Amino acid sequence: MNLRQIEAFRAVMTAGTVRGAAELLRISEPAVSKLLALAERRAGIRLFDRVKGRLVPTPEARALHREVGFLWQRVERVRDTLQALANPTSSSLSLSVSPSLVRLVPPVVNELYAQIPALNCRVTVTAPSELVAEVAEGGTDIGIALAPPAHPGLIEVARYQCGLVCVMPAGHKLARRRVVRKADLDSHRLITIERTSGVLEQAFAGLEVSMELRSGPIACWFVQAGVGVALVDAATMAGESDASLVARPFQPSPAIEVLVLRHAARPLSRTAERFCRLFDAMWKKRLP
Repeated sequence: MNLRQIEAFRAVMTAGTVRGAAELLRISEPAVSKLLALAERRAGIRLFDRVKGRLVPTPEARALHREVGFLWQRVERVRDTLQALANPTSSSLSLSVSPSLVRLVPPVVNELYAQIPALNCRVTVTAPSELVAEVAEGGTDIGIALAPPAHPGLIEVARYQCGLVCVMPAGHKLARRRVVRKADLDSHRLITIERTSGVLEQAFAGLEVSMELRSGPIACWFVQAGVGVALVDAATMAGESDASLVARPFQPSPAIEVLVLRHAARPLSRTAERFCRLFDAMWKKRLP
């Protein structure tokens, strides 16, 4: 399958119909149908069943669509790069961020836009292991990762630490405590962030965990819904203004590493350096 055929396949999966795909691609419906037929011929598999005039994706098509999503992120980055090269007066920045740290990025980006109004910024939220691969492959300028795995092709721009906090609804009986300990959690349904490192594995050892989630913010949503209480990294709650939730330090708490990373062979641009300075100032203000 060539790129145009993949684009047509992705458009049909996104829009749900050939007509919708044609509108997305700004081509005719017969042109979309032709591209799909060529794609199926090249792939050697049936991608859609025709049911009462509708295209119904096959299981193979759904599996392919997931992989195409990753490919298309790269295609969009290539397009962004071409646009930046064609317009060298503009500034660009790409960031990959661990899900638990995503709340920290918008205020920093907002400050950066105040300094560079013509900035073109791309932010991807991804798991630490995938984030490390993104930076190592040169797909993003800066990675901000919670407890990432080591990689020889990356350089630490900055290193921070935070502990764990217990998040609960306002008015919860644990909110009366100054700190929360393991024994305090015995009678409560417990939600935790994913055990992405040995540090977190050790911190959660001996706890009866009912639910494990990929990020702190998502864990907080479940707390808001009344599912239970959550143990998350303190960065998740930094600057949190939602009065429906409260957080208390969890003890004993490990030191969870938060790293700002770049490619070893690619020095940071001035824009990226400026972002790192702003992020450093924000971290020291919110998580002293």
